Amino acid sequence: MIYSEETELTVLGSIIKQPWLMEESTLRPEQFGNEALGYIYQKMINVKEKDKDLNLYALSEELGPEFLKSIGGMQYFIDLQGYGVNAAAYGSYEKLVKDGHIHRMTEQELQKLGQMTSIHDIAAAARKIAENIEETTVTTANEYYVPDLMEDYDERIEQRMKEQGRRTISTLSKNLDNMTGGYRNKDLIIVGAPPSVGKTAFAVRSAVKAAINDPELTIYIFSIEMSYEDMIDRMISGHMRIDGMRIQSGRLTDEDWNKYTHGLERFKNAKIILDDSPSMTIEEISAKVRKVKKKHGKVMVVDDYLQRVSTVQNFGTTREKVTHIVREMKKIAKENDLPFVCISSLARPSDRTGKTRPTMSMLRESGDIEFEADVIMLLYREDYFNKTEETNSDVGEIEIIVDKNRKGKTGVVKMIYERNFSNFMDLEGRYGA
Repeated sequence: MIYSEETELTVLGSIIKQPWLMEESTLRPEQFGNEALGYIYQKMINVKEKDKDLNLYALSEELGPEFLKSIGGMQYFIDLQGYGVNAAAYGSYEKLVKDGHIHRMTEQELQKLGQMTSIHDIAAAARKIAENIEETTVTTANEYYVPDLMEDYDERIEQRMKEQGRRTISTLSKNLDNMTGGYRNKDLIIVGAPPSVGKTAFAVRSAVKAAINDPELTIYIFSIEMSYEDMIDRMISGHMRIDGMRIQSGRLTDEDWNKYTHGLERFKNAKIILDDSPSMTIEEISAKVRKVKKKHGKVMVVDDYLQRVSTVQNFGTTREKVTHIVREMKKIAKENDLPFVCISSLARPSDRTGKTRPTMSMLRESGDIEFEADVIMLLYREDYFNKTEETNSDVGEIEIIVDKNRKGKTGVVKMIYERNFSNFMDLEGRYGA
């Protein structure tokens, strides 16, 4: 296929219907066979680079009144949306546009070749065609030559030493930081536990604390299950040490109001973005993270939680779907150079075995979670499984089991969990094999 206008219309129509696709698109304007469509695509790029929302108003403003009039006004874009396909099919149409560009380039070179008489010229032209195709289809963007990397590598190490404590994001525990190195850029961190153990409280509290302590850091929380109001209540409870039930009921004591007043200034200056969209695809998450990273620079992502994330792609089993989503999360962390913390449910331990301590095998529909994750932390509370009058209090011990750590130690860190405050405090940590 040398050129298909309908294919190019489908690409543009899909982006207009689902603007976040623009964040994922790798097309170039010159790859469009229709010059006008390539021009429209370039203007879409311009809108994106100006950090504007890609909508019909912003696009028409970028195109200008003369061009807009020449294509039939706003009605053209309304009609264009009719060509749009869903995100799962979009990638194949983008590839067809790229393939058409390669075919046209090859056709032009072949026409030149047909006019040649010298066998040497023909051979040279044929090699040129192969090279052009190779340059278009093969990328070396992620290839690194080790001898080049080793030049000035000692300076990198020294710089890391100078930046010690700033290169990673601290967890809630010094002992946990010593074991894991904190939340590292490019890492996928899984925080797993059965329902109501404290996994969301742990991940969110550590994110809030990090944002408050580092004015350069932006926290992006995808709260798929919990509304933004409930998430804010939990954040305030943990940061200001105000009982969560009193915040929800509005029955704050004088002491509570005093805590609130003193803690408000630092809390409201923390750069935290909450997205409580009730349904979220991993493709949408990827596009949103890319946009936030571009705008804010230093970013940490928290997703609550894995089993509620969907995808535009179709899979035969839940396990296959989860595997795809986890791989995409790791890709997001790596490509955007940020830590991605994902909360995951665990299957409840079987009462028949008598084993209640969580293991990686209990990760629900685990797929390739164990393989893709850089760090897996599993939360365990003895009082959760063995409830007595003594253990049924708002304060208890919780274990953070580091079951996997690609870059360091594994083991157990004990902390105090104040459930009424959604807060965690250090106990003496102990390392295990």
